[in-house]
Amino acid sequence: PVRGLWGGGGGSWNASAAALVLNVTSTVPPDVLFLLSFNVTNPLAGQAAPPVSLEASGGVAIARAAVEGAPGDAAPLVVARFETFLLAHSSPEAGGANTLTASLLPNVIVRAGSVLNVS
Repeated sequence: PVRGLWGGGGGSWNASAAALVLNVTSTVPPDVLFLLSFNVTNPLAGQAAPPVSLEASGGVAIARAAVEGAPGDAAPLVVARFETFLLAHSSPEAGGANTLTASLLPNVIVRAGSVLNVS
């Protein structure tokens, strides 16, 4: 739920605009930092961080501006995935020796100590 200046849960998702719409129920003074927090469910498939912007209308108009977040793997809404995952083998011969070669291209840093499972 969305809480705070939005009256304890008053937000709606506009699917056609892909936007969260909030109606401010308390006056926000200038130069005072306030926080907005809401829950989402990440997609099952990996994704790069999509662009996020913020704008205001109604009592005051504030032009749309890009929202800044952490860079790289820590960017909001990044979901780790392999951009490429190819598996090749050296021989299809029955009973013959075979070498499997995996080609991986992750969209995030794979840090030392990570474990990759191929199944």
